[in-house]
Amino acid sequence: MNLKINPAPISISVYDRLEHLSRCLDSIKANPLALETELYIFSDAPKSSDEERIDAVRKFCSEISGFKKVHLLCQTENNYKKNMTDARTIPLREHGKMIRLEDDNIVSPEFLKYMNEALDYYEKEPTVLGVSGYSPPISQEKYTEKDVYLSKIYSTWGHGTWANKSFLEFCLESAPYRDMLANDMQRKVRSFHPSLDRALKKIDEGSHYAPDQMLTYFLIKNDQFQVKPVKSLVKNIGHDGSGINCGVSSHFDHPVSLERVDSRLESLEYIAEIDRRQYRFFYPTLRVKISRRLKTFRNRLTQFLALSSPRV
Repeated sequence: MNLKINPAPISISVYDRLEHLSRCLDSIKANPLALETELYIFSDAPKSSDEERIDAVRKFCSEISGFKKVHLLCQTENNYKKNMTDARTIPLREHGKMIRLEDDNIVSPEFLKYMNEALDYYEKEPTVLGVSGYSPPISQEKYTEKDVYLSKIYSTWGHGTWANKSFLEFCLESAPYRDMLANDMQRKVRSFHPSLDRALKKIDEGSHYAPDQMLTYFLIKNDQFQVKPVKSLVKNIGHDGSGINCGVSSHFDHPVSLERVDSRLESLEYIAEIDRRQYRFFYPTLRVKISRRLKTFRNRLTQFLALSSPRV
């Protein structure tokens, strides 16, 4: 594919995880297109007693190099939701497209090339709401010979979209559960994502904030898709207890692919079995949850014993 010399800007929202952010940026800068890409950093204001850590993150951000231009936007009041909303809306409205990353995302050196080529290729395709660099390790290659596939489960770990689509409208929806009921979508939603309606209800009630789940609902409702790579170009390192919505788990510890990805799908054929396997990966049965937690405990115990054993 011939890439247009107009890379999408990158948007990252941050709080106090300086080490995560540093590793994220180092991985982005390993991409040849980084020098041609504008970077937006959205820094939330500190909560009480967090001032020193936030100051350190903002100082670090003010000295970032390796990009075409760096925009540092600092909130004056602590407001996680506003900071996340600004991180989506400002770059998208100023550039017409964007790539969103979280500060705990590590990307492949092929990530920016893939994302920009995909954003160019699918911009005028109405059934594609966005593209993603992340895929869970569920052996998607068993179901397709292509490098990418279509999914109705929206991933926000390294994703991109356009201003001329309904991405912002969907993210700003305040009552997706009520929308689901009004449009009689419960059966359709549950057939794709059996636990999604409960999450949507919590969003309506104000006790839960999850744009990825809202976007998944609208993909299902509108028969739209997100394009994802068969081999993941993004790794999430935030399952170390430091994130807001992530616990401690080794379940996501898989390497990023270093292979070049052809993002083109001439035929937009949806393979439902891949999404079914993704759902089971993210929403496992109780038995699988217990097994994963035991595995995490064993891994951490092994690491602890290795570090604490006397060296000869």
